[in-house]
Amino acid sequence: MEDLTKIDQALSSREREILLLAAEGETDKEISIALGIAQGTIRTYWERIRTKLEVRSRSHAVARWFTTEFGERRNPQNGVELLDLFLNSATAHALIILDEDGIFTHWNPGVFKLFGYSEEEFVGQNFKLIFVDEDCARGLPDEQLRQAREHGPVRENHLHAKKGGRSVLVEGMLYALWDGSLKGYAKIMSLPEESRG
Repeated sequence: MEDLTKIDQALSSREREILLLAAEGETDKEISIALGIAQGTIRTYWERIRTKLEVRSRSHAVARWFTTEFGERRNPQNGVELLDLFLNSATAHALIILDEDGIFTHWNPGVFKLFGYSEEEFVGQNFKLIFVDEDCARGLPDEQLRQAREHGPVRENHLHAKKGGRSVLVEGMLYALWDGSLKGYAKIMSLPEESRG
């Protein structure tokens, strides 16, 4: 497995600022205004970030950075507080944790924003909850978990089910979480960049 910490160290402080603002749901235009730099410069930063993190899209860059910034580092004094702060402020992204059986154990407010489920409605449900019927019928939820477990992160860009039966196009990454043995999964999802405006 590659050393994600080394990749993260290659990011400049400006690139980290852009990733954090993107995680908070800011568009490139809003990031440009917040940082006082041109939108074209923001696009150039995104090209560098995608190259350094070896990803193709903005959402995948945020997901990759999230796993490096918070998943790989363990600071016993403030790590939990930072992670909680990130999870609760990154509402443009649905950030979920599943146990090894594919049951939701953790939720962030982005799940409500993207899928319409409150924490009480969501936690304890099976991973299949957010998949459209056709994907459930062909076993896609279990297949994604198997692929993440056996081959590493699973990238996706397809329809998912919202509360009430509607569907939404989502892009995201599914990671298997290991600590000597499989401990569960993390899934990071958002609307595709072109849908965010």
